Amino acid sequence: MGCLGKPSGLAEDLLQGCRDLENAVLGTLRPGVKAAAVQRRGDGFLKGYPLGEYGKFVAHGIGLVHHEDPVVDTNSSDQLEEGNVLSIEMEFRTPEVGHVKIEDMVLITKTGNEVLSPEGNDWFISNP
Repeated sequence: MGCLGKPSGLAEDLLQGCRDLENAVLGTLRPGVKAAAVQRRGDGFLKGYPLGEYGKFVAHGIGLVHHEDPVVDTNSSDQLEEGNVLSIEMEFRTPEVGHVKIEDMVLITKTGNEVLSPEGNDWFISNP
């Protein structure tokens, strides 16, 4: 995330919310899990999170095109399979801060998952 100057306390809390949401969802990403269960986990985390009313979780398969199977939503009948690559997106929006988001690529492996995106979900600060 980029920020002009030092992030506010609320901005820090929102970025931490993105990290916490991601960690909650990563625990569900493994072969055999229904894609609908992944969406329910993200939605359920937000319902119980103090700033959850400002949050959103989105995930989708990615490969040759930007959005492809498996479809991740509460109505999906898709199931995660070894070799699937997902884009998982954790975001919060508030009038005071704006948009805070983490988007990572995750490979479904034989035993679970592997985050493919480079590490470093922290602030990139530009000084005014």
